[in-house]
Amino acid sequence: MLCVVFVFASISFYYFSELYSPQVSGMDGFDCNTLLQCWLIHIDGIRSGGGVGDNAAAPSFHTGGQGYSFYVFRLMFFIIVVIIFLNIVFGIIVDSFAQLREDREFVEMDQVSKCFICGVEQNEFDRVAPGGFDHHIRTEHNMWHYLFFLHYIKKKDKANLSGQESHVWKKVKAKEPSFFPIGRAMMLQTELIEQDAEETKKLELYRGVMESIVSKYSIDVEMKIEGFGERLEGVEHAILGRSDLLGASTTSRRSLKMSGA
Repeated sequence: MLCVVFVFASISFYYFSELYSPQVSGMDGFDCNTLLQCWLIHIDGIRSGGGVGDNAAAPSFHTGGQGYSFYVFRLMFFIIVVIIFLNIVFGIIVDSFAQLREDREFVEMDQVSKCFICGVEQNEFDRVAPGGFDHHIRTEHNMWHYLFFLHYIKKKDKANLSGQESHVWKKVKAKEPSFFPIGRAMMLQTELIEQDAEETKKLELYRGVMESIVSKYSIDVEMKIEGFGERLEGVEHAILGRSDLLGASTTSRRSLKMSGA
């Protein structure tokens, strides 16, 4: 925008510099004897809000056409600089503050709805126990404890680091955050263990029910098989008895025939 103001100041310096003289304008103001002075006058016109007309004399329309050209010049300065460019600058400033506000709100919302260390949502902890999220961020994953630990291993003599501290320090130097328990929490792991135990109990119960059902049906099947076997034996005995009767009848008939002969 200052470059555009400089263009207008150059036009004023070369064509309308005498109109900015306090002796000509009859007002207390600045001279436009140098290009720097004209540039400062035009910047002051932005501040005043009325453009360059507040710091210059209003020429007559009967002075060889200069009045028309200066009128168009002042109008273009007001439209281009005061209205368009100032609104663009103000819009950029407002949008920048709005973006900063949105970023701050996002960070605040992220801090209150998600664990800073593991990144697990608040409702996952509150589902386990009422107030579970507050307990988690105060005791299990307190970010200030992590910060103190990182500062501690940074200042500690590296030769005296323990195995875990040395491992974390290597990750820190490599800028690798894998030592953070991302997506993991003791509270949630305890819940998973309890859920697994409950599922195991249910499976054991289902297994016992199925075994009792299978045992019952196996007994019924065995009894039916035994009954069927007994019936087969009865049929077999009946068939054998009938065969014996038929054999005896045949033998008696043969005896009668032989005696008659």
